[in-house]
Amino acid sequence: GINAEYGNQFSGMAAILRGGFLGVMSIMAWASQIHPPSPLVVPPTVLGTVDLLLVETTPLVIQGALYRFESVRPEYWDNKLSMNASGPSYLRFVNVATGEQTAMFGPGRGLGCAVYDDTSRTVYAFGTAEGGTVVDVFWSSDGMKSWQNQTAIDFGRLKKKVWNTSVGRGRLNGTDVWAMGFELSVAGTPGAWNTAFATATELLGGWTLDQAMQMPIEEEHANPTLRWMNDGYWYCITARQRPGSWYFFSEIYRSQDLTEWESGRGMGTVAGTGVPLLGPNHSLDTQVAPSVASDQQPADGSSESGGWLTREMAGFLTKLRYFFVHAEDVNASDLDLCEWRNQTVMYFNWGEQHSDNGIALAVADLPLKSFLQQFFD
Repeated sequence: GINAEYGNQFSGMAAILRGGFLGVMSIMAWASQIHPPSPLVVPPTVLGTVDLLLVETTPLVIQGALYRFESVRPEYWDNKLSMNASGPSYLRFVNVATGEQTAMFGPGRGLGCAVYDDTSRTVYAFGTAEGGTVVDVFWSSDGMKSWQNQTAIDFGRLKKKVWNTSVGRGRLNGTDVWAMGFELSVAGTPGAWNTAFATATELLGGWTLDQAMQMPIEEEHANPTLRWMNDGYWYCITARQRPGSWYFFSEIYRSQDLTEWESGRGMGTVAGTGVPLLGPNHSLDTQVAPSVASDQQPADGSSESGGWLTREMAGFLTKLRYFFVHAEDVNASDLDLCEWRNQTVMYFNWGEQHSDNGIALAVADLPLKSFLQQFFD
């Protein structure tokens, strides 16, 4: 996303995790600016960190189970293909309840997103090739055991370079469509990042780009997450940098046509932050998310203990927290979300924004449609 440029040299937490904890980070205590939510809004409750050195994730429900799609970067602590920040990246899915991972696929692809088509029982994943000129689509109909792939959009042919993507299904002008939000650099946008859109009637068909379909260029819109609700609106969550400082937060917008966009209540202006959907909060973001009470319980929030981490992962993070709690936290970006057990489940990226990144979990006690609508109604 904003932090999505391949080739950024990882340091701080990454160097500790990949270099045997040599050279402990200096303490960078950050006085987080905590924005009070609107009294009309049920804000997300941040439960804490679920993994380290990840950025782009997508929660989704596949045949009744909660999964997290992950774009595994070269600097990820358990990327066995890479020993530095310029090695191979890949894609995978994680069963949240068990922590079980699918086999890696999509080597060299990242900055991705995923959707599940319950009519065909097919899982689709999208990944951007290194260099940002091609977005590929991968699909599996056999329980994510094997994958086929093809080019979704060749942006190089269009002389464009893109980063993060988000894909959703909805209606546009009375027609059922798939829409892809993609991040690109747009001159004239503060911070240079903006989000534009492409549409297709079939996920494996041809995609159409309409120059008018983009977020307003008066403000920065990076790391898009796109969802359509049956109220007739497309909702798009994007991140931007606070004017004049190294600080990033997430906002929400909606549109009926992917062209004209309405900002959520209190989302701020080009000159100020306002009250974003989510901003960084060091004390909450860097706590370890709650664990299940026993290895027999599902770690997807459905057990009596309400845990969201396996005991093994919780133990790993608890030990490393002595180090990552000192990481600077000025970032709440790359937020993605889904509905699970009548709640809205969100994963987002916290940290320094370029290198010291963690993935945190937040939950809102509302169904997804109600959660999104509350920022406008």
